[in-house]
Amino acid sequence: MDDDVIRNCLTTGVLSLSALVLSACITQPRSGPPPAPFDAVVPGFDPDIRYVGFNPDYVQINEDVLARLKKSNDGSLDFLALSGGGAGGSFGAGLLVGLTELEDRPQFEVVTGVSTGALIAPFAFLGSEWDDELQDAFAGETASELLKTEGIGIFYRPSFFKPEPLRNLVDQYVTDELVSAVATEAEKGRVLLVATTNLDRQLTTYWNMGEIALKRDARARELFRDILVASASVPGVFPPVMLDVEANGETYQEMHVDGSATVPFFLGPELMSLWSDPIGILDNANLYIIMNGPMKSPSSMTKVNTIEIVSKAFDTMLIFGGRSAIGEYAALSAQHNMNFSVAFIPPDLAFGGSLDFDQNERERLFQFARTCARQDLIWFEKERLADALLNSSVNSEDLDLHFGIPENCPTQPAGEDDRDRGVAMAADRLLGTDTKKPAE
Repeated sequence: MDDDVIRNCLTTGVLSLSALVLSACITQPRSGPPPAPFDAVVPGFDPDIRYVGFNPDYVQINEDVLARLKKSNDGSLDFLALSGGGAGGSFGAGLLVGLTELEDRPQFEVVTGVSTGALIAPFAFLGSEWDDELQDAFAGETASELLKTEGIGIFYRPSFFKPEPLRNLVDQYVTDELVSAVATEAEKGRVLLVATTNLDRQLTTYWNMGEIALKRDARARELFRDILVASASVPGVFPPVMLDVEANGETYQEMHVDGSATVPFFLGPELMSLWSDPIGILDNANLYIIMNGPMKSPSSMTKVNTIEIVSKAFDTMLIFGGRSAIGEYAALSAQHNMNFSVAFIPPDLAFGGSLDFDQNERERLFQFARTCARQDLIWFEKERLADALLNSSVNSEDLDLHFGIPENCPTQPAGEDDRDRGVAMAADRLLGTDTKKPAE
C-alpha cells in the first residue's frame, strides 16, 4: 500500500480516536475568568499595558506623543502591521532583511503583530541591528521542531502538539537584552503592540509591549514572552496560555490564544481613535502591511482528516480576514491621505501552508522575500490593490493579485501538491512517522 495512503489512514484513525478521548476526558483544572472584561489587571503592572477589545476607556491618544513620533529621526510617521500565517512568517522576516540590504527600511514608529507576526514584531521594531536573530529565528533549525508530540500525550493535552518547542523558541530570542532594547525605544515614544485573543471573553486584547518592557525586571521578560507565545498559539495546534490577573482583590485566570482568531492584523485602538484625525497627524504617513501568507489560494480537494481540515480552515480564515481588513485600511489611508503598501506571498509561488515548518522550505521563502525586497519588487501599492479588489467577485480565483515572480528570485512556481506538504509534515509529526520527507 502507498505510504501516503497508509499515513492518511493512520491520521484519520488516530485523530478520530484522539477527538473522542479529548472530548470525553480533557478538562484541566483552572481558576475562573474575572467577572468583568475590562476591570482585571496583571499583577505588578499598570492597567495601561493592555487594551481589551475596543473599550473606549482604553482608547486614549496623547497628541504630544504623536507629534513627537512624527518628528522622530527620519521625520516621517511609519506604521507596520504584521499578520499571522504560521510558517509563512519566514516571508515577512526575509522581507525586512531585504529592505535593510536595499537601504530603504524605515524606522517604524508603530509596529503591531499577530501570531507569527507577533514573533517578528520585536525584531521589526528594533531595526536592522537584530537582523541576524530575525533570520535565525525564522529560517534556522529551531523552528523545524515546533510540531512535536509525545505519543500518548495527545490524549490528555488540550492540543495536538506540545507547548515546549514554541515556548523554547520564544525564550531563546526574548532575552533580557531584547526586552531592554524595546524599553529604550518605548522611552522615545515609539509603540510596539501585540494582539492575543481572550478566549473566555471572545475579545481581542492589545498589549503594549513597550510599557511592559519598561518595568525592566524578570517579570517583564516573563510576561513579554508569555504574550508572544499566546499570540502564536493556534487553538488546537498549540495549547492556550493561562495568564493570572486580579480584579476586585481576587485572583483569576484568563485563557489567551492566537490573536488571528479575532484579527488578521491591526494598527491598534490608538489609530482607530484618530478616525476623524482632527490634528492631521496621519497626513502623508506611511502604512505598511506584511501578510505572511497569500491573498488567494487555488481550489483543491480537502482530505477528510483533522489536520487537513484544521490547517485549511485556518489558512482560509487568514486569507479572507486579511482581504477584508486590507480593504478597511485602504479606505482609512485614503481618508487621511496616507501612503499605503501591502506585501504578501504571491499566488504563483510554491508555498506549503501555515504548517510547513520544513527548514528548507522556510529558508526558500525567506530568501525569496529577501531578494524581492532587495530588488524593490515586494510592495503592492494602494492604487493597484484597490483596482484588484474592485474588479473581483467573491470568488477568490477571480482576484487578480498576480505580480509574477521577479527575475532572479530563488524559487520555483507553485505546484498542485504544495498545499499538502505542510499538512503531511504535521500528520507525520503527530503520528511519529516522520521518517520520509514530504515530496517536493
